[in-house]
Amino acid sequence: MAIKPVKNGRITSEYGWRTDPFNHIKKEWHPGIDIAPPADGHNPHPEIYNVWKSQVHILGTSATFGERVWVKLLEGPYKGLFMVYPHMQSINPALKPGITIEEGTIIGAMGSTGHSTGVHTHLEIRPSVEKPGNAINPVEIRQMYP
Repeated sequence: MAIKPVKNGRITSEYGWRTDPFNHIKKEWHPGIDIAPPADGHNPHPEIYNVWKSQVHILGTSATFGERVWVKLLEGPYKGLFMVYPHMQSINPALKPGITIEEGTIIGAMGSTGHSTGVHTHLEIRPSVEKPGNAINPVEIRQMYP
């Protein structure tokens, strides 16, 4: 069984159509789920954990995702697909492209880098890093949060 990517986190935006969080008027497609820090406020930048055994694919900064890590999933229901952990305040310095990381490995600390409205992590799964239009509903991760 996979572990939660953020302990005691809370889902703040679901996969699917939503009101654009920047202009609050138009609808936009949200290709993943957003998880915010725990509501207790004790740790505003909690650690993000790898959900399934994976291989680190890309890490660094992008305009949209800010500080982010792409992994190729080696186990679990999405084996062979790619998952991104974006908007981080910091990336675990032990991560390097090509290394295999286990379930539970710390990916980094939650942040609000890139195109973001606040501290959270956006989890998105897709068949290719280069084709954002093919995102898959991360329902198994969603089910970890009541």
